[in-house]
Parts: sequence; structure tokens; C-alpha cells
Amino acid sequence: MNVKRALYFAILLYLATFVVYGVLTLIPNITLISQHSVTLTGYVYNWILTIPIVLILAKWYFRKATVSWKQGVYLGLIASIVAILLDVVSVFLTWQLDQPLDVFVAMYTDWKFYVSLLEVTVLTTLAGSEFDATFTNRSTKNLNEKVNKKKKR
Repeated sequence: MNVKRALYFAILLYLATFVVYGVLTLIPNITLISQHSVTLTGYVYNWILTIPIVLILAKWYFRKATVSWKQGVYLGLIASIVAILLDVVSVFLTWQLDQPLDVFVAMYTDWKFYVSLLEVTVLTTLAGSEFDATFTNRSTKNLNEKVNKKKKR
């Protein structure tokens, strides 16, 4: 696993979803936050828009990494851990500025947040297995190995 590339993937995904959420708040007639927590509607929009973001970034990641469903699981777990660590940094900065932490408490006690983390892991796993099937032509690989063995003789 390319850890450096996985960290880039996680940070880019975090920033992209942050931007998407910011853009969603600008759209009129969409209620995203109600009493310091994100509404189900807000999460549904976020889940839908996260799908292409994760798949595009996963395609970028798997372009120079080992392709397999296991690598996809690892990538999703790393992305989830990095997102939580970046949230911890945000909580610390918010706390240092004497701002209320109600939003963070509401987010981490909401089941929809954990569905979002699960979604990322499932999508990266799917991306790893799909790209494995797409970019690995087993019959050609075996054929090339046989040709190389004959040339050595």
C-alpha cells in the first residue's frame, strides 16, 4: 500500500466533501442543519455527491497502487481515520477559540455520520475490486508469462 498516496487521497476527499457541503448550504430551499445537527436531507445529498468524488479519487489512487479489494478496504479505513483526526484538529481549534462544540458532539453522536464513513469504505472497496477486474487481464498475463518462459529456453 502506498501510504503517502493514501494520505493524499484522504485529505483530498476530506476537503472535497467539505467544499460540497459548503456549496449545498448556499442552495436555497435545502435545510441542512436543524438544532445544531445535520438533517437527514443534508446527509442524503452528501451521500449522493460523495459517490463520484470517492470513485474519481480512488481511480487516481489505484492508478499507481496495487489494485485489490483489500487495498480498497485499507484505503477506506485510512480515509475514515484521517477524517476523524482532521475533525479532532477542528475541535481543538474551536475549543481554543472558546466556541461551542455542540456541532461536533451532535455529529459524532449521530448514526448518519457513521453511515458516511461506512459509505466511503464500501466505495473504496468497490473501486479496488472493480479496478482490479478492469485493469488485470488474467489471460493476457498468463500468456505473457508462458511466452517469456519459452524465450528463456
